[in-house]
Amino acid sequence: MPVALDLDTLLVSSMLVTTACGMLFLFEAFHRRDAIPSRWWGVGFLCTTAAPVFYIASSGVPELLWLVVAVGNGIVITGISMIWVGAQAFNGRRPTVGLALLGPLLVTAAALFDRSEPEAWRGGIVFLVMFAAYCFATGVEFWNQTGFRYRNAAVLSGASTFLGFFYAGRAIALWICGPEDPFFRSFFGPEIATLVVMFMILISSFSLIAIGKEQFEIALQRAATRDALTDTLNRHEFMRKAELELRRLEGTGTPASLLLVDLDVFKKINDTHGHPAGDRVLVHFAETARAALGPKDLLCRYGGEEFVILLPGQTARQARVVAETIRTRFADAALVTDKGTVRPTASAGLSSAEPGEYDLERLIAQADDALYRAKAAGRNRVGAPAKAA
Repeated sequence: MPVALDLDTLLVSSMLVTTACGMLFLFEAFHRRDAIPSRWWGVGFLCTTAAPVFYIASSGVPELLWLVVAVGNGIVITGISMIWVGAQAFNGRRPTVGLALLGPLLVTAAALFDRSEPEAWRGGIVFLVMFAAYCFATGVEFWNQTGFRYRNAAVLSGASTFLGFFYAGRAIALWICGPEDPFFRSFFGPEIATLVVMFMILISSFSLIAIGKEQFEIALQRAATRDALTDTLNRHEFMRKAELELRRLEGTGTPASLLLVDLDVFKKINDTHGHPAGDRVLVHFAETARAALGPKDLLCRYGGEEFVILLPGQTARQARVVAETIRTRFADAALVTDKGTVRPTASAGLSSAEPGEYDLERLIAQADDALYRAKAAGRNRVGAPAKAA
C-alpha cells in the first residue's frame, strides 16, 4: 500500500535542514582557514538545498519541467560530489574536482537528451547510479582514513554506504518496474527517498560536527605535548611518558638506555646562515632520529638544539648502535641555503640502567656527563659516562 506523504512538504523540510547544515559548515570555514573540508561540505549541502527550489518551482511552469529536471538533478549530484571532495580533503588528499564535476555533467546531459515519459524521470537511471556511485566513494574515503582515525568517520562511512545501496536499489527498481509501479512508489518513490536523505543528512551533519570537535581536541592536545617545529615530544610530556615507561619496565627485568644529543656549533649555523637554516637543521635531525627509532622509543626536543631519546629495553651496546646510526646519517646531510651549504653534525651522550636502577634524573645526568666528554673529544661522536668510558 503506497505511503501517503506530501512531497512538497518533505522538500521544504529537506531544504531547511540542508540550508542550516550548509551555513554551519561555511561559517566554520570562514572563521578557520584550515577548515578546507568544511568549505566543500558547505557548498555540497547548499547545492542540495537549491534542488528542491527547482523541483517545487516546476509545478508552476510545467512546460519547463524538462529543463528543471536536468538542472535540478545536476545540482543534486554536484552537492553529493562536493561531499566526496570534502572527504578527500579531510584525509589530506588532493581533491579530484574533475571527477566530481564529471558526474553532474553526465546527469544533466542524460536528462536533456532523454525523450522518454514521464518528463520528471528523464535521465533518472543515470541520476540514481551517479548518486549511488558518489555515496559509495564517500563511504570508502571516510573508511580509509590517513593518520589518526576519527571515531565518527566510521559513522559517516556507514551512512554514506547505506545511502549508496538505497540509491542503487532505486536505480534497479526504476529500470525493472518503472516510476509508476506501486512497488517502486511505495519503497523507492520520491517521498521515501526524501525522508531517507533527510535522515542521512542529519546523521552526517552531526557526525561531521563531532569530527570537527575531535580535531580541535587533538590539536589542543598536540599543542600541549609536542614541539611545534620538530613535532617531537616537548620536555614536560617526555618526562611524564618516560617516568611511566620506566615504571612499566621495573617489573619486566629489561634494561633501558637514554641518549642526550646536542647539535654541534648550532649557534654558528644560525649566525652564518640565518635562523630559517637553523630551523631546517633541527627538523632534519628530528626526522633522521625518528627514522632510526622504534615505536616505543621516546624522542624529545629537550631545549634549544638539544634532544633526548629514551630507548626502553635496550642495553648500552644496542643504544650505542642507535646513536651511531643517527649521528652518521645526520652528518651525511648537506642542506643548501642562500649563504652556502650547511653540513651539520651532532654529539651524543649515552647512559643506561639495569632493572632496579631506573631513575630518570640520574639517567639524564649521566648522559649529560657523557655528552660533555663527547664535546671535549672533538664533537661529532658518541660519549659514555665516566664509569663506562
